[in-house]
Amino acid sequence: MKKRIASLLAALALCLTLLPMAAFAEDAAPDAWDGTADTSWYVGHESDTAYHITTAEQLAGLAEVINKENDPASFEGKTVYLDNDLDLAGHEWISIGNGLAQQNATQYDPDWYYSFNGTFDGQGHVIYNLYSHDSLFNKERDCYMSGLFGQVFHGKVMNLGVADADIWVDPNDTSTFGKGILVDYLAGSVVENCWTSGSITGGSYYEKYIGGLVGCSVYGSRDPSTTSSRISGCYSTATITGNYGSSSNGYDQKFQLWYADALGGIMGSPIYGHVDIDNCWFDGKIVVNSIQANVGGIIGYADDANIENCMVLTTDIGADPTDDDNTFWIGYLDGYKSSCNAQSNYWPAAENSYAPSRLVTDGKATADSQGSAVSDFTSSDILTSLQNAANGVQWVAGISHPTFAWDSRNILADYTAVDNAIAAAQKVDAGLYANYDAVQAALDAVDRTKSKARQAEVDAMAKAIEDAIDALTYKPADYTAVDAAIAKAGALTRDDYTDFSAVDAAINAVDRSKNITQQADVDAMAKAIEDALDALVVKPTATPAPTEAPTPAPAAPAATAQPTATPTATPTATPAPVVTATPQHPVTIPQTGDSMNATLLFALALCSGAALGLAAHKKNRS
Repeated sequence: MKKRIASLLAALALCLTLLPMAAFAEDAAPDAWDGTADTSWYVGHESDTAYHITTAEQLAGLAEVINKENDPASFEGKTVYLDNDLDLAGHEWISIGNGLAQQNATQYDPDWYYSFNGTFDGQGHVIYNLYSHDSLFNKERDCYMSGLFGQVFHGKVMNLGVADADIWVDPNDTSTFGKGILVDYLAGSVVENCWTSGSITGGSYYEKYIGGLVGCSVYGSRDPSTTSSRISGCYSTATITGNYGSSSNGYDQKFQLWYADALGGIMGSPIYGHVDIDNCWFDGKIVVNSIQANVGGIIGYADDANIENCMVLTTDIGADPTDDDNTFWIGYLDGYKSSCNAQSNYWPAAENSYAPSRLVTDGKATADSQGSAVSDFTSSDILTSLQNAANGVQWVAGISHPTFAWDSRNILADYTAVDNAIAAAQKVDAGLYANYDAVQAALDAVDRTKSKARQAEVDAMAKAIEDAIDALTYKPADYTAVDAAIAKAGALTRDDYTDFSAVDAAINAVDRSKNITQQADVDAMAKAIEDALDALVVKPTATPAPTEAPTPAPAAPAATAQPTATPTATPTATPAPVVTATPQHPVTIPQTGDSMNATLLFALALCSGAALGLAAHKKNRS
């Protein structure tokens, strides 16, 4: 019984390994968040300078200790490391740094906000299924955060991915300012080597500043002139939707900043302060349902920004239906501000092309000075140009465009093992094998679009080909001639031949296990049977033995009739003396071994004696 249970468990385990995994990047899917917060890793360790988060519950604990009212942690001078991929599992997320204000803070004091002030190093890990649909958690404060980080002040977020986010801003959300998937508010801080995917949808009550990565930047110190933020080596493939309607929705003039949505692939807008965005790319989608919207592939609106060495890859960027002059490939960079600049950027050479930025419209720059429209992003010239990047960003060739050396999701996987397996398959003579279809199926299943993050799938393709080759079995040999020869022998009557054993021996020697490579052996079997058939000797027709008839006894010779002599005158001559015959002794027949009938011999002897007597009589008469 124990053996049977063990076998069942083993079978179940095997089945589980064959189940397709969800869309998590690499190995096994991470454990799903249960919606609770674990602060045990921090409580009692407040003086530590480094922390390691391994579960989603601990990540929620980070938000809890930073958002703790009247006693928030800042993590200034500390580093938090993410050691695993995490799955937030669609539970409502409360942002790390929720924007609640302390009562006695001044406007530009970083302590005015409950925010993350340390370094968060994702170490290349991914947080999946960020979900935020309930931004109205604190209606009194007009501070509604939706991103993974609500606010980062004098901090740094690096080496982190946020995949499959689902952020939806309530139509009644009266907050303006930033909404971003990774960070809502960025103040005097750095975001580098990060990426996002999924969707973020703005509300309609007030204009929003929505970015695929960061919502907006604000001052990071009491002296706005000395602080700027930077986003470097990042990308987004998110869908960004703006829904700002009109003042009829309850728009309150006192909260108005630029009287428009600002929708950007990387950042919505720098509301206060300067922002540098370098070496980033966007390949998502921007949907414009807003009646007033500044739209850009990198940044929505900026009057104090520098955009350099960036790429906009998508053409799926919408425009305000009432004013499409506000949509640009790079962004609405206010040409009236000398602090706005764009250079060495790339955008699509589309038919319904936008200008790269407002700088062109305002005569502050030409399109060429800001970069180039591109029809083929795989060009080596583009890659070479991008590789002159600052800030230590390493560009490499990607699947369909350049990307970063760390970006395993957009770098082609290593197909060396697949190519070697294909070469081995091409050396195989398909006509020899009964199951070559399995090899062909494995070859047809090769997908050349897999990224480095899915290397395991590519390696599995190679193994599938190799396994199919190893499992090849030869076609059986052709036994048609053998079967014909056997049928020919079976049609004969063996009793008609003197010896049928050679035919039987040839038939019994037939080996049915031969494959197509041993056809000569099978042909020899057929010939052996045919040769044995040709050598058969037909039995002679049997002649019936004669029946021995009895030899009749010889009949006694008939007496020879003596002729009647015609009377002749008797001459006067003296009569001749009568000759007396000399008596003959009986002849003794020697024993010669001859089987001749003795009676017959006796008869012949009598006949001979009679003949001699007759001859003597004639002589005497004469």
